[in-house]
Amino acid sequence: MVRSHGLSAGNVVTVFWSCLNASGLLQTVIGHFIEWNKGKASAERLLPVFSLDEEEIFVNSIGLYPGQISEKLNQLGWNSPSTTSFSTYAESVKDLANYYGHIRFTDVIFSYPSRSELVLTGLNMELESQQTTFVLGRSGSGKSTIASLLTKQYKWQAGEITIDGHGVDLLSKNWIEKNVYVCEQMPKLFDIPLIENIKIGSLYPEDVSEEDIKVALADSCADFVWDLP
Repeated sequence: MVRSHGLSAGNVVTVFWSCLNASGLLQTVIGHFIEWNKGKASAERLLPVFSLDEEEIFVNSIGLYPGQISEKLNQLGWNSPSTTSFSTYAESVKDLANYYGHIRFTDVIFSYPSRSELVLTGLNMELESQQTTFVLGRSGSGKSTIASLLTKQYKWQAGEITIDGHGVDLLSKNWIEKNVYVCEQMPKLFDIPLIENIKIGSLYPEDVSEEDIKVALADSCADFVWDLP
Protein backbone atom coordinates (compact mmCIF):
# COMPACT_ATOMS: atom_id res chain seq x y z
CA MET A 1 0.00 0.00 0.00
CA VAL A 2 2.98 2.26 0.54
CA ARG A 3 4.19 1.53 -2.97
CA SER A 4 0.78 2.27 -4.43
CA HIS A 5 0.66 5.46 -2.35
CA GLY A 6 -2.39 4.19 -0.44
CA LEU A 7 -0.62 4.68 2.90
CA SER A 8 2.47 6.53 3.95
CA ALA A 9 5.31 4.79 5.74
CA GLY A 10 4.50 6.81 8.86
CA ASN A 11 0.91 5.58 8.87
CA VAL A 12 2.06 1.95 8.60
CA VAL A 13 4.45 2.36 11.55
CA THR A 14 1.71 4.06 13.56
CA VAL A 15 -0.74 1.22 12.93
CA PHE A 16 1.92 -1.39 13.72
CA TRP A 17 2.81 0.16 17.09
CA SER A 18 -0.83 0.72 17.92
CA CYS A 19 -1.47 -3.00 17.41
CA LEU A 20 1.48 -3.88 19.66
CA ASN A 21 0.26 -1.53 22.39
CA ALA A 22 -3.27 -2.91 22.14
CA SER A 23 -1.94 -6.46 22.40
CA GLY A 24 0.09 -5.61 25.51
CA LEU A 25 -2.88 -3.94 27.18
CA LEU A 26 -5.07 -6.92 26.33
CA GLN A 27 -2.60 -9.30 27.99
CA THR A 28 -2.61 -7.11 31.12
CA VAL A 29 -6.40 -7.10 31.22
CA ILE A 30 -6.50 -10.90 30.82
CA GLY A 31 -4.10 -11.28 33.78
CA HIS A 32 -6.31 -9.08 35.97
CA PHE A 33 -9.37 -11.00 34.83
CA ILE A 34 -7.79 -14.30 35.89
CA GLU A 35 -6.90 -12.89 39.34
CA TRP A 36 -10.41 -11.45 39.67
CA ASN A 37 -11.90 -14.89 39.02
CA LYS A 38 -9.59 -16.43 41.63
CA GLY A 39 -10.69 -13.83 44.15
CA LYS A 40 -14.33 -14.44 43.30
CA ALA A 41 -13.92 -18.19 43.82
CA SER A 42 -12.17 -17.62 47.17
CA ALA A 43 -14.88 -15.21 48.30
CA GLU A 44 -17.57 -17.77 47.53
CA ARG A 45 -15.82 -20.27 49.82
CA LEU A 46 -15.54 -17.68 52.60
CA LEU A 47 -19.15 -16.52 52.52
CA PRO A 48 -20.41 -19.47 54.63
CA VAL A 49 -17.80 -18.62 57.28
CA PHE A 50 -19.09 -15.07 57.63
CA SER A 51 -22.47 -16.43 58.66
CA LEU A 52 -21.01 -18.41 61.60
CA ASP A 53 -20.83 -16.97 65.09
CA GLU A 54 -17.56 -16.96 67.04
CA GLU A 55 -18.33 -20.19 68.90
CA GLU A 56 -18.97 -22.12 65.68
CA ILE A 57 -15.72 -20.81 64.17
CA PHE A 58 -13.85 -21.93 67.31
CA VAL A 59 -15.31 -25.42 67.08
CA ASN A 60 -14.44 -25.77 63.39
CA SER A 61 -10.86 -24.68 63.99
CA ILE A 62 -9.87 -26.88 66.96
CA GLY A 63 -12.83 -29.22 67.45
CA LEU A 64 -13.78 -27.98 70.92
CA TYR A 65 -16.32 -25.49 72.23
CA PRO A 66 -14.84 -22.89 74.60
CA GLY A 67 -16.74 -24.50 77.47
CA GLN A 68 -15.29 -27.91 76.61
CA ILE A 69 -11.65 -26.87 76.86
CA SER A 70 -11.42 -27.04 80.64
CA GLU A 71 -13.18 -30.41 80.51
CA LYS A 72 -10.68 -31.68 77.93
CA LEU A 73 -7.74 -30.44 80.00
CA ASN A 74 -9.12 -32.11 83.11
CA GLN A 75 -9.47 -35.40 81.22
CA LEU A 76 -5.80 -35.16 80.29
CA GLY A 77 -4.80 -34.44 83.89
CA TRP A 78 -3.67 -30.87 83.36
CA ASN A 79 -3.41 -28.36 86.21
CA SER A 80 -3.56 -24.60 85.90
CA PRO A 81 -0.29 -22.92 84.79
CA SER A 82 -0.50 -20.80 87.94
CA THR A 83 0.08 -23.90 90.10
CA THR A 84 2.13 -26.08 87.75
CA SER A 85 5.61 -25.16 86.58
CA PHE A 86 9.01 -26.74 86.16
CA SER A 87 9.87 -25.76 89.71
CA THR A 88 7.09 -28.07 90.90
CA TYR A 89 9.16 -31.01 89.69
CA ALA A 90 12.43 -29.75 91.19
CA GLU A 91 12.60 -32.67 93.61
CA SER A 92 11.93 -35.30 90.97
CA VAL A 93 14.08 -34.16 88.01
CA LYS A 94 16.48 -36.82 86.86
CA ASP A 95 19.00 -37.86 84.24
CA LEU A 96 18.86 -41.00 82.12
CA ALA A 97 21.98 -43.11 82.34
CA ASN A 98 20.91 -45.42 79.50
CA TYR A 99 18.44 -44.48 76.81
CA TYR A 100 17.38 -45.43 73.27
CA GLY A 101 15.69 -42.20 72.17
CA HIS A 102 12.11 -43.36 71.66
CA ILE A 103 9.99 -40.17 71.75
CA ARG A 104 6.23 -40.04 72.19
CA PHE A 105 3.76 -37.13 72.22
CA THR A 106 0.42 -38.03 73.81
CA ASP A 107 -2.60 -35.67 73.66
CA VAL A 108 -0.34 -32.62 73.83
CA ILE A 109 -2.12 -29.26 73.98
CA PHE A 110 -0.06 -26.08 73.77
CA SER A 111 -0.40 -22.35 73.21
CA TYR A 112 2.32 -19.72 73.47
CA PRO A 113 2.13 -17.47 76.55
CA SER A 114 1.64 -14.36 74.40
CA ARG A 115 -1.15 -15.85 72.27
CA SER A 116 -4.62 -17.10 73.01
CA GLU A 117 -5.00 -19.56 70.14
CA LEU A 118 -3.89 -23.17 70.49
CA VAL A 119 -0.92 -24.25 68.36
CA LEU A 120 -1.19 -27.97 69.19
CA THR A 121 -4.64 -29.41 69.86
CA GLY A 122 -4.16 -32.92 71.22
CA LEU A 123 -1.03 -33.92 69.28
CA ASN A 124 -0.30 -37.65 69.19
CA MET A 125 2.98 -38.63 67.55
CA GLU A 126 5.64 -41.29 67.97
CA LEU A 127 9.29 -40.95 66.90
CA GLU A 128 11.05 -44.30 66.73
CA SER A 129 14.60 -44.65 67.98
CA GLN A 130 17.42 -44.85 65.39
CA GLN A 131 15.10 -43.78 62.58
CA THR A 132 14.83 -40.56 60.59
CA THR A 133 11.35 -39.05 60.85
CA PHE A 134 10.15 -36.11 58.77
CA VAL A 135 7.47 -33.81 60.19
CA LEU A 136 5.87 -31.96 57.28
CA GLY A 137 3.42 -29.07 57.37
CA ARG A 138 2.73 -25.54 56.23
CA SER A 139 4.35 -22.55 57.88
CA GLY A 140 2.92 -21.98 61.34
CA SER A 141 1.51 -25.50 61.72
CA GLY A 142 3.65 -26.26 64.79
CA LYS A 143 6.79 -27.99 63.48
CA SER A 144 9.20 -25.69 65.33
CA THR A 145 6.92 -25.79 68.36
CA ILE A 146 7.44 -29.55 68.64
CA ALA A 147 11.21 -29.04 68.82
CA SER A 148 10.80 -26.25 71.39
CA LEU A 149 8.68 -28.44 73.65
CA LEU A 150 11.04 -31.39 73.35
CA THR A 151 13.94 -29.19 74.49
CA LYS A 152 11.89 -27.74 77.39
CA GLN A 153 11.90 -24.19 76.08
CA TYR A 154 8.18 -24.04 76.87
CA LYS A 155 5.78 -25.90 79.16
CA TRP A 156 2.81 -27.47 77.40
CA GLN A 157 -0.65 -27.04 78.88
CA ALA A 158 -1.82 -30.66 78.70
CA GLY A 159 -0.75 -34.11 77.63
CA GLU A 160 2.58 -35.88 77.96
CA ILE A 161 5.93 -35.93 76.16
CA THR A 162 8.21 -38.85 76.97
CA ILE A 163 11.64 -40.16 76.05
CA ASP A 164 11.80 -43.94 76.55
CA GLY A 165 8.73 -43.66 78.75
CA HIS A 166 10.22 -40.95 80.99
CA GLY A 167 8.37 -37.64 81.08
CA VAL A 168 10.41 -34.82 79.55
CA ASP A 169 9.14 -32.51 82.29
CA LEU A 170 10.83 -34.80 84.83
CA LEU A 171 14.20 -34.83 83.03
CA SER A 172 16.75 -32.26 84.08
CA LYS A 173 17.38 -29.29 81.81
CA ASN A 174 21.08 -30.10 81.87
CA TRP A 175 20.45 -33.64 80.57
CA ILE A 176 18.16 -32.34 77.82
CA GLU A 177 20.77 -29.82 76.64
CA LYS A 178 23.44 -32.51 76.46
CA ASN A 179 21.36 -35.15 74.67
CA VAL A 180 18.72 -33.40 72.55
CA TYR A 181 20.03 -31.28 69.69
CA VAL A 182 18.22 -28.88 67.38
CA CYS A 183 19.93 -28.02 64.08
CA GLU A 184 18.23 -24.98 62.58
CA GLN A 185 18.25 -24.06 58.90
CA MET A 186 19.75 -20.68 59.74
CA PRO A 187 22.11 -21.22 62.68
CA LYS A 188 23.02 -18.29 64.88
CA LEU A 189 26.71 -17.43 65.18
CA PHE A 190 28.29 -15.32 67.89
CA ASP A 191 30.66 -12.49 67.02
CA ILE A 192 33.69 -14.62 67.79
CA PRO A 193 35.98 -16.79 65.62
CA LEU A 194 34.31 -19.70 63.82
CA ILE A 195 36.29 -22.28 65.76
CA GLU A 196 34.96 -20.83 69.03
CA ASN A 197 31.38 -21.03 67.72
CA ILE A 198 31.88 -24.71 66.89
CA LYS A 199 33.42 -25.43 70.28
CA ILE A 200 30.32 -24.04 71.99
CA GLY A 201 28.19 -26.73 70.34
CA SER A 202 30.69 -29.55 70.79
CA LEU A 203 30.52 -32.18 73.51
CA TYR A 204 34.33 -32.14 73.67
CA PRO A 205 35.35 -28.55 72.86
CA GLU A 206 38.93 -29.11 73.99
CA ASP A 207 39.38 -31.69 71.21
CA VAL A 208 38.22 -29.41 68.36
CA SER A 209 41.14 -28.40 66.13
CA GLU A 210 41.45 -26.09 63.15
CA GLU A 211 42.16 -29.11 60.97
CA ASP A 212 38.84 -30.67 62.00
CA ILE A 213 37.04 -27.50 60.98
CA LYS A 214 38.80 -27.37 57.60
CA VAL A 215 37.74 -30.95 56.89
CA ALA A 216 34.14 -30.24 57.95
CA LEU A 217 33.94 -27.15 55.74
CA ALA A 218 35.44 -29.02 52.78
CA ASP A 219 32.95 -31.88 53.19
CA SER A 220 30.05 -29.42 53.14
CA CYS A 221 31.47 -27.57 50.10
CA ALA A 222 31.89 -24.49 52.29
CA ASP A 223 35.67 -24.41 52.48
CA PHE A 224 35.57 -20.83 51.14
CA VAL A 225 34.53 -19.78 54.65
CA TRP A 226 38.09 -20.41 55.82
CA ASP A 227 39.35 -17.61 53.55
CA LEU A 228 36.88 -15.02 54.87
CA PRO A 229 38.27 -12.29 57.17
